[in-house]
Amino acid sequence: MAEYPYGLSINPFSHVPTPSLTAAKVLGGRRWKEVRDRILVCVDELREAMLRGEQVFSIVSIVGPLGTGKTHLALHMKTLKDKFECAYVDLTRIEPKDLKSIYSAIVKDLRNDFFQELHDGLILKLGERAEEGNDYAMKVLKIGLFDRILGRRASSIAENIINKRRTMNLSYLKGTLPELAENCALESALRILSKDSLWFLEAKDFNDALEKLKGLATITCIIGKVLLIEIDEISATKPLMDGMKAMINEKLPGVVLVSILRSGVETEIGEADPSLYDRLRKAPFTCSLSQPDDPEQIWDIIREYLKFHSAIITEEDGEALRNLIRYAYDEVGMTEIRELLALIREALELAKGTNRIGDEHLIGAIIRIRPNAELKGSIMRIPIPDYLRIIRTSMKTLEETSYGLTRAIRDLGRYLFIREAIFYAHGASRRIDTPGGSKSFRLADAYFEEKDGRKIAVNVKLTEKECLTKQEIDDTLEIVEHGRVDQAIVLTNAAYSRDLEHPKLVFEKMADRRSIADYLYFSEKFQASRLTENDEKNAIRLAKCLGVGYWG
Repeated sequence: MAEYPYGLSINPFSHVPTPSLTAAKVLGGRRWKEVRDRILVCVDELREAMLRGEQVFSIVSIVGPLGTGKTHLALHMKTLKDKFECAYVDLTRIEPKDLKSIYSAIVKDLRNDFFQELHDGLILKLGERAEEGNDYAMKVLKIGLFDRILGRRASSIAENIINKRRTMNLSYLKGTLPELAENCALESALRILSKDSLWFLEAKDFNDALEKLKGLATITCIIGKVLLIEIDEISATKPLMDGMKAMINEKLPGVVLVSILRSGVETEIGEADPSLYDRLRKAPFTCSLSQPDDPEQIWDIIREYLKFHSAIITEEDGEALRNLIRYAYDEVGMTEIRELLALIREALELAKGTNRIGDEHLIGAIIRIRPNAELKGSIMRIPIPDYLRIIRTSMKTLEETSYGLTRAIRDLGRYLFIREAIFYAHGASRRIDTPGGSKSFRLADAYFEEKDGRKIAVNVKLTEKECLTKQEIDDTLEIVEHGRVDQAIVLTNAAYSRDLEHPKLVFEKMADRRSIADYLYFSEKFQASRLTENDEKNAIRLAKCLGVGYWG
């Protein structure tokens, strides 16, 4: 029986920031998928070149701040093992950070059966060379006159050797393949065919590590396999930079070298080792990862996790989840991948035993994750729980929001009067006589008089339309044209056209619910006489944004 919503038996979202290989099988987000696909293109290009007999090398550079999915992407590439061989090295886990340690980490991260695959692939390659008439290959496979008389094919003999039904004579190995002319490749081939994989585990020094790595790469290339080497958390330490430069200069055959580093480290490398910096910058493919600039990318990541764990998501469920994520992204300012994944994890925990995540689960999860956090961009520095309460209790409808904002503006006026920042504040709607207008008077939602005698009317005009019409602010236009005021301020959530502009008219855009919540939060604390010293400083900032009050 499903314990979690959407038919899930477990919560797919982990508490651990670094994913397991199982979790890394999931990859979402347009940008991350693009980078994966580009790396796969590099792999395919190398494989095609290898089929043409070329020994080629490529570099991929991935740069980004902490928490932007670099490590997840690298581990995801490791799960695609049917396409290539992959070794992932996390430099935070090895000491010292030099080529010898990197080489050792590469070998230890290869699959358990990798050397067996090299062994079998190399023998089959010798079988191909023998069928092409290479005398040395035939001698290695010990193909004699009796085999020729019986018509035994070299490929069959190679398979028999793999299956331990025949033996080899490795003394003739050097002449079998041109790639084995170099001592490092020949020694590696001999060790692999002798099943001495332990020889690869340790290197004596820098040069020995480089030779063994080149030999291993050469054998991998001979059997037509691309080796992806991912080096994560690169830093500007000299031994590490020397090792990276050596691998690049050696042009390891059949290798795609993926360098993964945090933003800013590139600059440090440029200052410490310009030649390495130049090589990394000239990588055939360089990508920069960052936090998503669109909640749709977050939704795609979350959807991939749910799909991987066989969640039953209807179209209606999907749309609801998308809206919840957009709400957390736009309204609460949760824009980082880790935080939003943690949010969904907590929401699923709170929704245990139900069919789907609801608003109450999401709000509870936000409070769990950000219990003492303040609303991003809030002038009044509203705590997240207070913001969520305000939008649930005071901003359910447009009419309720307009009423609350109007009352808050009047409260702000009263506060400014108490602080002696203005001369007068009317406590309710104010009648403004408009002789010569279509009506004898109009009402302003709030009315202030500055200490210099300026008279200011304020009207709240919240609408569901994208743009204010002349009819909607007709009362305010008549106030500035026929009333005895020096300025009218229109608080609105909509755009306005240029034909509504007037020298005495100021439009103050309430960009989103967070802007309105600042006023409502102030009003709550003012009416309850709970304004702190910091609240009062922030209230002055609100008044300055509104353009009201004297602060000399």
